[in-house]
Parts: sequence; C-alpha cells; structure tokens
Amino acid sequence: ALRELEAHGVSFGAHQNAYTSFEETVFFLHVPADFFGRALELLAALVGEAAKVDASDVDAERKIVLEEWRQGKDWAQRSTESHFRHTFEGTTLAARLPIGNLEVVRTARPETIRGFYERHYTADALAVIVVGAVPDAV
Repeated sequence: ALRELEAHGVSFGAHQNAYTSFEETVFFLHVPADFFGRALELLAALVGEAAKVDASDVDAERKIVLEEWRQGKDWAQRSTESHFRHTFEGTTLAARLPIGNLEVVRTARPETIRGFYERHYTADALAVIVVGAVPDAV
C-alpha cells in the first residue's frame, strides 16, 4: 500500500506521517483529489497488514524509533518526561511514555508486534477524518 501511495507522489514526511500519544496513534495522509478513493482503500488495507509484519519491517522501524528517542533527549524532552512522571505518578503512564520501553524496542520480535497490532489496530477502533475538497464520485 505504501509503495502505491509513493507511486502517486505521496512521499513520507511531506504528505504522510504519524505520531503516537498516550491516547492515540494518528496517521496523516495528504493525497491528490483524483486519488482520494484509492487512498481510502489503501488505508483500509494498512489496518489489515499486521499479519504481514516481518523481521525486516521490525528492524527498519526499530532503528527509526531508537533514533527518535535519541534525538528527543534534549532539555525540553527531559523536562516533559519529568512533568509526566509527576503528573501521572502512581499510574502506568508515569513509567511508560508513548515511545515505549527501550528494552522492548530493542528486542521485540515480529510475532509480538503482530499480536499487538491484531489486538489494538482494528477497524472498530479506527476513526477516519477527512478534511478538504472530497470528490463527488467517492
């Protein structure tokens, strides 16, 4: 699905991106109007692609998450983490930031990640919000 999006000029970073917070994972996808219907189909396919997660996918994403963690260790992030630990004291959130436990990030196996996706990234837990000029034919 991602390769097809990229083939239509939807590049990662400029037109698609994602973030995870304590309550949600959000995917941004900016597509040309004439590709809108197909983009929705591809988004639906992505929800079902957890079974296709393989070791190379996990290793590639692992490197990205570890680099994001490393880059986020500036004073502002350390202050934010301190605030979270204080605000959420006594809860799981105090010790588990959205980026995850680094030991888990370093060692997670593809089948563990597939299981997580199959439990949490389901169609009934998904909301699609569309902003912009939507073609009448969709």
